[in-house]
Amino acid sequence: PGLWVKNQEKIGQESMVMRFVAFACFMQAVSGQLAWEYVVQTSPWPPARQAACSAGIGDYFLIHGGCDLLCTQAFNDTWAYSLSLGIWEQITPTGPVPPPRWGAASAAVGDSGLVMFGGQHGDTFYADLWLLNFTNSSWSLLPQHGSKPQARAWASLRNIGSTITPTFILFGGQFSVKNSGVQFLSDASLYVMSQSVWNPCIPKPPIPDGVSNAQVGTTSSEILTVFGGCQKAPCVDDSDETWQLDVTQSVWTQQAAGPSARHSGASASVGSNMLTLFGGVTSSVFLSDLWLLSGNATSGWRQMNLHPSPPARGLSAHALSEDDRLIVFSGVGGPSVFQAELLTDMWLLTFPRLSVSDAPETLAPGVSSGPMGLNLGAPVPPGGSLTVDIVCFGPIRTTAVVTPTTITFSPGQSAASFSLLPPQNRVGVLTLRFFLKGPSADSFVAPADIVITVQGPAYVANAPPSVQVLTVSQPMSFNLADQVPAGGDLTVVISRTGDASAKPTPSLLVFAPPQASQTFTIDAGTVVGNLTLSFGYTGSSANLFTPPPNLRLDVTAPVDLTGPFTVADNKATDFSVSLGSPVPPGSALTVHVGATTHGRVDPSTLVFSSQSGQSQTFGVVPQGGVDRMMLSANLSGDCAHLFITPTSVNVMVQPNSIHQVSTKLMMAFGSYLLLVMAMAYCFIKRKDADALAPRSLLVAYIFWLLFGILGGHRFYLHKFQSGALYFLTLGVLGLGWLYDFFTLPQTVRAINQDRMGRLLEAPSLSTGIVHRSSGGDTRISHSVELGHAPDSIPIRTGFGIQDA
Repeated sequence: PGLWVKNQEKIGQESMVMRFVAFACFMQAVSGQLAWEYVVQTSPWPPARQAACSAGIGDYFLIHGGCDLLCTQAFNDTWAYSLSLGIWEQITPTGPVPPPRWGAASAAVGDSGLVMFGGQHGDTFYADLWLLNFTNSSWSLLPQHGSKPQARAWASLRNIGSTITPTFILFGGQFSVKNSGVQFLSDASLYVMSQSVWNPCIPKPPIPDGVSNAQVGTTSSEILTVFGGCQKAPCVDDSDETWQLDVTQSVWTQQAAGPSARHSGASASVGSNMLTLFGGVTSSVFLSDLWLLSGNATSGWRQMNLHPSPPARGLSAHALSEDDRLIVFSGVGGPSVFQAELLTDMWLLTFPRLSVSDAPETLAPGVSSGPMGLNLGAPVPPGGSLTVDIVCFGPIRTTAVVTPTTITFSPGQSAASFSLLPPQNRVGVLTLRFFLKGPSADSFVAPADIVITVQGPAYVANAPPSVQVLTVSQPMSFNLADQVPAGGDLTVVISRTGDASAKPTPSLLVFAPPQASQTFTIDAGTVVGNLTLSFGYTGSSANLFTPPPNLRLDVTAPVDLTGPFTVADNKATDFSVSLGSPVPPGSALTVHVGATTHGRVDPSTLVFSSQSGQSQTFGVVPQGGVDRMMLSANLSGDCAHLFITPTSVNVMVQPNSIHQVSTKLMMAFGSYLLLVMAMAYCFIKRKDADALAPRSLLVAYIFWLLFGILGGHRFYLHKFQSGALYFLTLGVLGLGWLYDFFTLPQTVRAINQDRMGRLLEAPSLSTGIVHRSSGGDTRISHSVELGHAPDSIPIRTGFGIQDA
């Protein structure tokens, strides 16, 4: 401790004492304890300097500019130290280089570069803003819009944004105007790099006094912590106050007392909730003490006594590496400020940092993360204890469950586990933050916040398997697992691929809070083929939803069988097969056409390609005297699924020859004749018993109606000759049949009268037999024989008696 190397130019011939110090520091570092590590010098090595810009960029530690002990010479060179290789390398930038200066404020831009503002060279104060792009070793002057800060030196600059959207906060500093003395500043300004705009931060009272050379860091992404600083030129009056600025609320808050007053110490933010402070300068001496401020600890500042420790110094180049090591290079030191000398040594302070293992980046709603490991990196020392509170932040934190929420580590313990269960049916970003408590809290660094995105799946409902060309599909709904959160936005981009000319309408679905569902359709176009819809997201809420799987549809076309509905028997008739869309290039479609029995199709197989057109013909020949036939078709080929099988077609068949007509007529006439003859025979046979019986007009009309065209009513009336004539001439070509309709009552009446007359003439009169009575009367008896026995018959008698 307190080791001092005055002649840094002779460090190549280091003493055995320095080798022992380096070995002791190495043993503490590898043991996982909070420890300093001395870096052995190698060649090349940057010249000693003070008030240089510095930043940790990935594996590298960058320094730029600065000045010599008395600031008679200003630098504008740039050096990079590789932590993994352990070597320095001077960078030769391309293009313009900032003018030499010292006291400029600087901060890292992710892993890509360094931003530098202001500074001083002699009596000149700068207000320019430069960016060092470490990937191509080039400097560029950044534009500054809005409320640009005034020129200054010895200010503080920190990045409170993210790697993607860097936002820098500038605080304090000093400038001097000739004959006006030095002025110390207490203003704060925000620079949004993506917009190149400065915005002043105007906090509410109280506010700290103007200071320069303050020790500054961030104990969270919204809190800027400022300690100490120079309040009076030439830095003979230093501050010992700790202030914290809530950037989101623009409110300063003074914290409890901590280290002694100082300026120009080495400070850096460790993790998300710790500020470290090493050394500094007072009005008379250089300091080498180490302090830690936990942003969440109630104890405030805590001094750490580590052995060995770097020599006392101030105005060093310092930064925090990506693996949580505080790097301190060069600066000014000595027994007192009146015996100051430049230092060229470099030291690393290693912080045991908690780490979280097996933490997922995303989770589905209601699905547990499973065990996540919380590892200390080093066991809790004997006699100590460490309690870690795990707090969940985010818009859906109220229903998220962390198990357990508090983990207590006992001495010797170095690992534990916990899990996270996100809420059901909710999406959002959950941030797990770790708060360290207990006697050993300041010996460890809390892990970085764990950000877990709860992503909900989206799905498409009512999606048809296919859409027919020249049509628009039914509305399909795109559904999110949860509403778009307040303040967010989401645009779903529907992209199409495939052979079909179909397209989604609309192709952009814009969701605004609190929407969770929208509809779209498919305009099928005119070309068949396969259609695949994929879904992409843009917008601030895009990371909260997982897109549904690609939606595959077939754009299909109908196949029609067209032709006459009536065809001639035994004669070829042309039909056609028409496609609703051309066959896709490189594909083939085969249509197999068939007919029911007693029919022939030629050709029965039609092959379509992209060059064959959309229509082909085939012939149909009915056979066997059928009166109808049915045509059907089947599809085959590599694109058959893109075409709709046509429905079967019924075709009427008409006879087309005299023979066929006569045959059918004769068959019908024969059947009809047999029926008439059978009925007439049965009826007439029944009536033969009384040939002279009267005929019924009603029965005669029935025979006229049913069989009159063949003379049936005349046969009934026993007009056999005219009945035969009607039979052979179809009722004298129908004229006689119609004539009989009007004359039938008269004819029946005449026939009945004629039969009555013949009935009276028909009886035979037998020879009379004379009978004489005893009284002298004489009686003659005659007998009359009738051909039948009617119910009643009138008889007129008249006799003349002549005596013989």
